[in-house]
Amino acid sequence: MGRYLARRLIQAVPVLFIVSLITFFVMHLMPGGPLAAYMNSPGLTAEGLARLKHYFGLDRPLYVQYLSWLGELVKGNLGTSFVNGQPVLGRILERIPATLALMLPSFLLSVILAVPIGVVGAVRKYSWIDYLLTIFAYFGIAMPTFWFGIMLVIFFAVRLGWLPAQGWLTPGMGFSWTDLLRHLILPMTVLALYSVASWSRYLRSSLLETLGKDFVRTARAKGLAEATVVLRHALRNALIPLVTVLAMDMPTLFSGALITETVFAWPGMGNLFYVSLTKRDYPVLMGILVFVSFLVVVFNLLADVLYGLLDPRIQYE
Repeated sequence: MGRYLARRLIQAVPVLFIVSLITFFVMHLMPGGPLAAYMNSPGLTAEGLARLKHYFGLDRPLYVQYLSWLGELVKGNLGTSFVNGQPVLGRILERIPATLALMLPSFLLSVILAVPIGVVGAVRKYSWIDYLLTIFAYFGIAMPTFWFGIMLVIFFAVRLGWLPAQGWLTPGMGFSWTDLLRHLILPMTVLALYSVASWSRYLRSSLLETLGKDFVRTARAKGLAEATVVLRHALRNALIPLVTVLAMDMPTLFSGALITETVFAWPGMGNLFYVSLTKRDYPVLMGILVFVSFLVVVFNLLADVLYGLLDPRIQYE
């Protein structure tokens, strides 16, 4: 296991390098360039724009800019924001608490709901409850996140006035768990709807396939109760595809949800990415993308470890 993990970590280095290379050069292909936000300033002259380019190092060849940025990245320095001059790492770290406050309960709620829904859908295949859960899943997957979020805001925040429409804490009030929970309900509902719908379908499909395998028929032939066959023997094997999906989604715990955080003005990583994108703040955008890429590699490695725990037949060589 140790040699396997070490080999995977070494393999992650070129992957992160290629990701950084592609994202850097693709980002610089965007129209307008990193100083697009300054172009509309009426007081900015051509000489002032030239001084800004020189100050940010944008008058150098693109490959020189990349090598300079990569060298600082290796040292742990993600650069400084073009907009306010703050360190990128500091801006990312200050948004993580709000992101975790939203994404972690949404993730846990989604897992808690998706697993029983997937199991019931597989065990009661083609029954009325399976059709009902299927309709719910199609609704959750097909529903545009931004539209659903806006509808919740209009109904529960504007018309009924039961819940706050934006932010994660009421301005001017001290921190309280009750206040945080009230702000969480609407964005958490939006995030959980899609996750529960998609994850439950993965689990239903995987469990249906597993229930038809020989070892399940053998367990039934031994006279084991159906609940024991499903929960103790079939479900453990059926969870492997779901673990893959969860591992791919777990980086969002730290990277946030761009659309949902924007709709609800949640001050997390997704909101930071959106604001940085509109202002062409390249260092912040690159910092977030590299940070998310690193998390994707780490959680994929974690998924590989979990495969072995769920299915002892999987060997690490």
